[in-house]
Amino acid sequence: MGRSLSVNLFARVVSILVLVAVAFAFSSAVLPSSSFGLSDLSPEEQIMLELINEYRASYGLQPLTLSPVLMTVADWMARDMADNDYFSHTDSRGLGPFERMDHLGYAYNTWRAENLAAASENAQILLEYLQRSPGHNENLLRPEFSVIGIASAYNPHSYYGWYWALEFGGYMDDEYAREPIATFEIKAGWNGITHLGSSAAAEDVLASIAGKYVIVYHWDEDAQEWLSFSPHAPLVLSTLRQLETSKQYWIYASEEGTLLLYE
Repeated sequence: MGRSLSVNLFARVVSILVLVAVAFAFSSAVLPSSSFGLSDLSPEEQIMLELINEYRASYGLQPLTLSPVLMTVADWMARDMADNDYFSHTDSRGLGPFERMDHLGYAYNTWRAENLAAASENAQILLEYLQRSPGHNENLLRPEFSVIGIASAYNPHSYYGWYWALEFGGYMDDEYAREPIATFEIKAGWNGITHLGSSAAAEDVLASIAGKYVIVYHWDEDAQEWLSFSPHAPLVLSTLRQLETSKQYWIYASEEGTLLLYE
């Protein structure tokens, strides 16, 4: 496919491996960060980071470091594709890659890109296919990039099984991120919280514990009913679309995490 308005979109199926790449320079406001690091990568994800940086070094390019926000974006996207059994830059909420980056906190005036891959867990195999694809290879070797988010997710009942998201950017968000106004230590099981941050979409408020919570409930006094949101269910089935300031919510988490709330 060709170029339009500086957007490079390339899709290709090689054997059973599926790859999609997109890149774009975008301007917007800076939004809050989340917390991810090297320890959050699986062994194969760590190998992917090492292989990408070795590949860039062979062309005299700077290595990519992990961006906490882009790690959140990649983790959310990989899980969303696996949980909802689809493979596309348009996620289950109908958002494209740059809208998704904006919503999850990476909205800098810089080069940004997304590579998606599916059908393999092996980082070496994936990188070889990425290198053979002009669109993906362009993103891997773009000199403007300095940070990356990497995530993979597996669903044995999905069409491709394994889903990967690689998110690229030109700014390290830690240098510019806002400080959270409140934090909650979330334990496995039920957690009651009062939302102290700004009103926003449920998945955006809960981005710092993406992949660690199963469902969130709120009792609507006016309607006299429970409203709910689950990242594992299609958005059309969610009755709780936004978490509002100063209201109480019940979160069921599958593992421990730290919830960061922002103005």
